[in-house]
Amino acid sequence: MAKTKAIPAGPVKITNASLSKLSKVKLEEFAKATYGVDIDRRKKKDDLVKEVLKMSKKTKTVITDASIEAKEVAAVAKALNEKLAREAEQTIADIAGISAPQKEVVPEPKKGFWSKLFGW
Repeated sequence: MAKTKAIPAGPVKITNASLSKLSKVKLEEFAKATYGVDIDRRKKKDDLVKEVLKMSKKTKTVITDASIEAKEVAAVAKALNEKLAREAEQTIADIAGISAPQKEVVPEPKKGFWSKLFGW
């Protein structure tokens, strides 16, 4: 299975050189994700690059499902990295025989009239 480069999420400098580095498939995916337009892959690559450049000058960036999904994936990856870092810190502290700094657990406020009144 061949490795493929992901389409960069977020603001990208759109130049003739940067677009020429992409394959026809990646150009099509980029145009669809960025501008919401489906381009014809049967055309020459140079024509596709010119078409995407025209779109970049005409329109503003459109928020699409692909751009939202890319941001969600980045947020999930960040959360997983933070969780792994906390777990690694705790494991190292356990091995060393020291306690890792823990966040204080704040008890939930009591709910209900009688609980607040009598502290049940």
